[in-house]
Amino acid sequence: MITRTSPTKTWPLATKLISAFAVASLITLSVGGLGLFGIFRINSHLTEVGVVRLPSLQGLDMMYEGLLDVRFGNRAMLDSHMEADKVDKMFATIEKARVRGQQGKDIYEPLPQTADEEKLWNIFVPQWAAFLQNESELNTLQHLYWKEPTPEHYDAMQKYTVGKMYLSTAPVIDNLEKLCQIQMDVASQEKEDAGRDSRLVTALALAMSLGGTGLCLALGILITRSITVPIRRVTEDLEAGSAQIASASGQVASAGQTLAMGASEQAASLEETSSSLEEIGSMTRKNTENAEQAKRVSSDARAAAETGAGRTDEMAAATASISQAVQEMSDAIAGIKDSSNDVAKILKTIDEIAFQTNILALNAAVEAARAGASGAGFAVVAEEVRSLAQRSAKAAKETARLIETSTTQSNRGVEASRKVENQIEEIGRKSDAVRETLSAIVEKTARVDSLVAEITMASREQNNGIGQINQAVGQMDKVTQENAAAAEESASAAEELSGQSGEMRQIVVRLNQLVEGTDARNASAPAATSRTIHSRPLPPDAPAAKRHLNGRPPGTIQATRATKTAIPFTGEE
Repeated sequence: MITRTSPTKTWPLATKLISAFAVASLITLSVGGLGLFGIFRINSHLTEVGVVRLPSLQGLDMMYEGLLDVRFGNRAMLDSHMEADKVDKMFATIEKARVRGQQGKDIYEPLPQTADEEKLWNIFVPQWAAFLQNESELNTLQHLYWKEPTPEHYDAMQKYTVGKMYLSTAPVIDNLEKLCQIQMDVASQEKEDAGRDSRLVTALALAMSLGGTGLCLALGILITRSITVPIRRVTEDLEAGSAQIASASGQVASAGQTLAMGASEQAASLEETSSSLEEIGSMTRKNTENAEQAKRVSSDARAAAETGAGRTDEMAAATASISQAVQEMSDAIAGIKDSSNDVAKILKTIDEIAFQTNILALNAAVEAARAGASGAGFAVVAEEVRSLAQRSAKAAKETARLIETSTTQSNRGVEASRKVENQIEEIGRKSDAVRETLSAIVEKTARVDSLVAEITMASREQNNGIGQINQAVGQMDKVTQENAAAAEESASAAEELSGQSGEMRQIVVRLNQLVEGTDARNASAPAATSRTIHSRPLPPDAPAAKRHLNGRPPGTIQATRATKTAIPFTGEE
C-alpha cells in the first residue's frame, strides 16, 4: 500500500512575530481606549459637579446669605434705641446683603438646570422679585422713620417688617433650600455615577490587562516553541548527517588511495604482459568474428528481457496504486452510506416532531374554537403552525426518499468497486507470473552473455596479430593510468567533502547557539574558511604521464571556499 502524506502548512516566522506584536498592540490599544473612555466618563461627572453644581451652590448660598442678612438687618432696624452711627452701618449692611443676593442670582441663573430645578426656579424668580420690591418699600419706611422717629412711622415700619416682608421672605427661603437640596442630590448622584464608572473601568482594565498578559505569554510560548523545536530538529539532523558524511568521506579517501596504488602496479604488470604476448600464436579470425556476433545477439536479448521486466514492475506498481484508490473509493462510499443512514434517522425524528406539532396545532385550534372570538387570533397562529408542521413532514419524507435512493446507489457502487478490485488482483497475479518469467530469461541471457564473452576472449588470445595485441595492451595501460588519476581526484574530493562536513558541524554549532543561547557541543572546533588538502602521492614507479593531472601536481589540491552563515529563518523556505 502506498501512503502519501501532505506537508503541513506553517506560517512564516515574520508573520508569527508580526501577529504576536499586533495582538499585544491591540490589547494595549484596547486598555488605553478603555482608560480614555473611563477618563471621559469621570471627567463628565466631575465637570457636572465642578462646573455646574458647585457654582450653582455658590450662587444659591450667596442669595441665601444675602436674604438672611437682609432679614437680620430689618429686625435690627426695629430697635428704636439704636444709635445713629449704627443705623447708618445697618443700612449699609442691608444694601450690601441685597447686592450680594443679586450677585448670587446672576451667578446661578445662566448655569444649566435639571427639569425639576428649572420648574422650581420659574416659581422662585417672581418670589425673589417680590422680595426685592418689598425690601425696597421697607427700606423707604426705615429711612422715613429714622429721619423722623415718630410713633406713626415706627408702627408702619414694624407692621411692614413682621407682616408683608416676613410673608414674602418665607417662600423665598423655602425654595432656596429646595434648590440647594437639588444641587446636593445631583452632585451626590454624579459622585455615585463617577465611583461606579471608576470601579467598572478599573475592573475591565484589570481583566483586560490580565487576559492580555496571559494571551501574550501564551503566544510567546507557542511562537518560541514553533521556532526552536523545528530548528533543534534540523540541527540534530544536520549534525548526524555531517558525522556520516565525514565517516564516509574518510573511507572513500582511503579506498581512492588504495585504488591509485593498485592501478599503478597494474600498469607495470601490463608492460610485462605486453612483452610476453609477443610469443603467443594466432588462431582463426572467423572464430573471433562469430563470437563477437553471438555476444551482440545475446546482449540484445538480455536488454530486451530487462526492458520487459522493468515494464512489468511499472505495471505492478500502477496496479497496486489503482487497487489502493479503489479501496479508498469503497471506504468513501461506505462512509456515505453510514452518513445517509444517520441522516435518515434524523429525518425520521423530524417527521415525528412534525407529527406531534400537527397534533398540538389541532388541539390549539380546538381550544381557540372553544374560546370563541377571543381565541380567533390564536386559531390563526395554530393553523399556521399546523401548516408548517405538514410542510416539514413532507420535506422530511422527500429527503428520506432521496437518501434511500442515494443509499441504493452507494450499495451498487460498493459492489462495483469490489468487482474492480478482484479484477485488479487477478491482473496483479498475472503480472507477477510474467515478471518471474522475464527474470528467468534475464538470468539465462546473462549466463549466455558471460559464456560468449569468455569465447570472445579466448578467440582474441588466439589471434595471430601480435601488433594488435600490443595495441590492446597499450590501450589498457592508458585506461589504467586514467583510473589512477581518477582515483587520485576521488581521494582529494573525499578529503574536500570531509572538510565541508566539518564546516557543516560548525554551522550546526552556531545554529544551536542561536536557538539555545548557550555553547553547543562542538563550540571548540575551529571554523575554517580556506585550507589546503593533501592527498597521498603516487608511488615512484608510476607512469610519468600521470604525475601531472590537468597541469598541477597530484599531491596537492587547493580548495578555497567562503563559509556561508546566512541561514534563512522564515517558514517560506
